Amino acid sequence: MFLRPEEQVLITPDLIRSLTFSGTEPELIDSVRAVQAAGFSQFAVLLRAGHEFAMLEDWHRVLWKV
Repeated sequence: MFLRPEEQVLITPDLIRSLTFSGTEPELIDSVRAVQAAGFSQFAVLLRAGHEFAMLEDWHRVLWKV
C-alpha cells in the first residue's frame, strides 16, 4: 500500500499502530488479548494473495499464545 505525497504528513506510524494490528509479535499478542478482554470471541485476519501460508504461520504463532 502506498500513500500519496499529500497524505504522508497525515498518516503517521503512531496512527497506523493505533488503527491496525501492526507491530512485533509481543505487541500483537497484547493487542489480541485486549480484544479478547473487551468481550470479543472471534478474530479475523485478511490474508494477502500470494502470502497466505506465511501469514497463517505468523498469525498462528501470535494466536497460539493468547
